[in-house]
Amino acid sequence: AAASSVLGGVSVLTGPLTTSRLPPPTLREADCHQLTAGRFRLAWQSFSHFRPVWNTAGTLAERPISIWAPRVPPSIRSSAFIPLGHIACATLKSPRQGKAFEVVDGDR
Repeated sequence: AAASSVLGGVSVLTGPLTTSRLPPPTLREADCHQLTAGRFRLAWQSFSHFRPVWNTAGTLAERPISIWAPRVPPSIRSSAFIPLGHIACATLKSPRQGKAFEVVDGDR
């Protein structure tokens, strides 16, 4: 808990706050159950092609950081490809591989 004092009728925090932080939720392969039938197919897709989104090159950053978005591999024939996230790297080089969650509409 934080210590507080009153200054001019306003409470002012004067000590550190303690909060309980829950770890962020993660989606694991074990969380994805495959059904024997259905319209949509769910799978983890490996990617090895990325496009740069942003990096620290030319900035005053102390360490290199780059952010990359997955590119659709030529082997995937999709009517829509919407990446829902990016990969951050502690270098300026493209990541070698990443995984993304794929949903394929069986009616297309």
